[in-house]
Amino acid sequence: MGKKLRNIFTIVIAALGIFVAALCFNSTEVSAAAYTSEDLISSAQIISQDKTYSYSSTVGVQYNWDTTGTGIKLAAGDTITMELPDELRAKSNAGVPFDFHDEAGNVIGQAVVNKDNTVTVTFNENIEKFDDVKGSITIGNGIGVSDSAIVGDNQVEFPTMNGNQTSNMTVIESENNISKKGTLGTDENGDHIITWTILANRRELDLNNMNVYEDVTQRDPNLEYIKGSVVVNKAHWIGNNKYEKDEVVPSGQYGLTENDKGFHLNVPNSENQMYAITMKTRVPADLATNGEYVFKNQAQITWGVPGSDGETPRESASGSVTSDVSGGNSGSGSGNVYGAVRLTKISDDSENTLAGAVYDLYQVGNDIPIQTGLTTGTNGQINVSNLKPGDYYFKETTPPDGYQLNDTEIPFRISGDTSTPILLEGEDDPVGEPLGSIIIQKIDLHTGEKLPNATFVIKGTDANNRRVIKTVTTDENGIVHVSDLPYGHYSVKEIKAPDGYSLNDKTFEFDITPDDPNPNLITFENEKDDEELVDGNFSASLVKFDTDEMENDNYIGVPGAVYGLYDADGQLIGSYMTDKNGHITVSDLVPGKYYFQETLPPNGYDINDDKIEFEITDSDIDLGHLITSDPKITTGGGGDGENPDTDGNGDKDGGDGDENPDTDGNGGNEGNNNGNEGGGDGGLITNPLDPDDNNGNNNGGGITNGGSTDPSSPKPPYEGNTDESQTYLPQTGTQSGILATIVGLLALTSILYFRRRKA
Repeated sequence: MGKKLRNIFTIVIAALGIFVAALCFNSTEVSAAAYTSEDLISSAQIISQDKTYSYSSTVGVQYNWDTTGTGIKLAAGDTITMELPDELRAKSNAGVPFDFHDEAGNVIGQAVVNKDNTVTVTFNENIEKFDDVKGSITIGNGIGVSDSAIVGDNQVEFPTMNGNQTSNMTVIESENNISKKGTLGTDENGDHIITWTILANRRELDLNNMNVYEDVTQRDPNLEYIKGSVVVNKAHWIGNNKYEKDEVVPSGQYGLTENDKGFHLNVPNSENQMYAITMKTRVPADLATNGEYVFKNQAQITWGVPGSDGETPRESASGSVTSDVSGGNSGSGSGNVYGAVRLTKISDDSENTLAGAVYDLYQVGNDIPIQTGLTTGTNGQINVSNLKPGDYYFKETTPPDGYQLNDTEIPFRISGDTSTPILLEGEDDPVGEPLGSIIIQKIDLHTGEKLPNATFVIKGTDANNRRVIKTVTTDENGIVHVSDLPYGHYSVKEIKAPDGYSLNDKTFEFDITPDDPNPNLITFENEKDDEELVDGNFSASLVKFDTDEMENDNYIGVPGAVYGLYDADGQLIGSYMTDKNGHITVSDLVPGKYYFQETLPPNGYDINDDKIEFEITDSDIDLGHLITSDPKITTGGGGDGENPDTDGNGDKDGGDGDENPDTDGNGGNEGNNNGNEGGGDGGLITNPLDPDDNNGNNNGGGITNGGSTDPSSPKPPYEGNTDESQTYLPQTGTQSGILATIVGLLALTSILYFRRRKA
């Protein structure tokens, strides 16, 4: 009996040992690594450091991450969390995840700006095919200026693995007296509404006779004003970007007139008080939930007592709200001022200013003048202000004494972005001279935008059969006034289009006669260049050399340098990395001015942040090579060099400071070589812009593989890359089962012991 028990016990122990040994080789623990800025962020900076920000502005930020030399192997579910500097904050529109990609365009993870003033990057399974890897995240939407920032220059410090890196941010106080924003929601009946909030007298000035005007249909006929929804609160600032509502203002302290389109509210004496005025509009359900429609609205404020010229100070603020299927989006507005224009009347023969010329002012589309009898003064000028955005033209009705009437329309556009007067000139020919003139206008075919820098040639024959040839160019208002034309027959043709536009090949003919010395305005319409026709026609190449070797006439290409390519306005077009030969080639460029600027040097080199400027013209197909170089770092040994902070580049900013600095990521060198050893192809970092990705504002950077690719890794496209798999990633990782190994060894030892006793 004892022998049988020992045999049974032996079998049980052996089975247990086999089971535990299997666990030893297959044991995993589900866990993901959580990294911080100090672990993997190689550099970080504010993208546009040469612009000014208000406390409501959006601030673009770029983070570069790098695992080279850290021994870190990124896996699905791993995260990097970056705390925003004290001077920055998450805006109300934060919280929307966006994808970032590798060179092949495959999604390797998501990033999100969190409400707790952090940014989180989460990688998915596609990152696991890489060894040493680097890349970048550019955030163009969701980060703003915090209350901790001061008015003036702020030194914003980003913690990184290379120590704190500093960016400059210049903050100014808002000069707007009115602002507006709206929030989309539903009322008690479930109907879709927008609640608009107007901040009037934002600067808390002593504005006597303050008036607020609201016409909800002016900008959007789909808005329906809800009568009786106006509520007026006193308000005060509790920070640089936050305000708080106070008590409701009794209706007897202000005047309110309502109609079907909106209201007029009058406060006789604001007494340095800011007001929060709320009102509601109904919106169609289909537009409120389609996720695409943008509701627009505008409010105006005036104050003071009208002067002798009938003018009062006036500002306007526009708000917009984007529809969303969840009904939870909100929009913000920026202040706009009414525009102004100054017309100067001069004599064609002497360019002396002329008094006594009488003009009427028209708005395009309306045959009835909006102002009449405007007469040039002793300085030859007419000044008109308080013009709302739109297209206008002057037309002379009475010439000065001794001059011919020139009733050719003089067009101009009020953009709504500035109160700086638009400067125009009108010219008259003296009576008795057989001369005339013509005005040529250049506009965008689709938008009507006035286009400067269009060049025309005018050819003709005068009454004495003499040839007349003139070459003229449109001014900043898109017009050119051609005078001193003898009576005769003429033709005009465009010979050079404005940058970014196709040439208009039409020829217009006109006559200068005693009965009509000033023919009607001639308008040339142009379309923007067809990108499908110009893609691939224009390219630029840059070669990166070692500075020290160049001095010895050894031109050695340096791989791994990351350059941003910017247009003439400082807008980032893309980020690119030099290949193993130190080359970058960018194609699909249209004519215009550009510059390269280094944003990340190769390992072992100092940064060279000089702008490398170049221009592509209509005749350029290949510019040849642009040449630059970096010096080696002279302190310290081999290893990885510093990644110093780089200067941001400005953008065209219109009011609120919104930026769309879409950029691709930064690459790395092959293998574990230093940046100057040319371990392999760096490659081109690309990230096609996706307009449906968080409104096209936030874009992930590309990555490059620093080591060899696992041959067993799946080839693209990768299966299972749905939105759900990218947003909710499995937490994975491996850990050896040491305890299981020990138990298995004990079990096997017991088996041997019993076998020995049996023997």
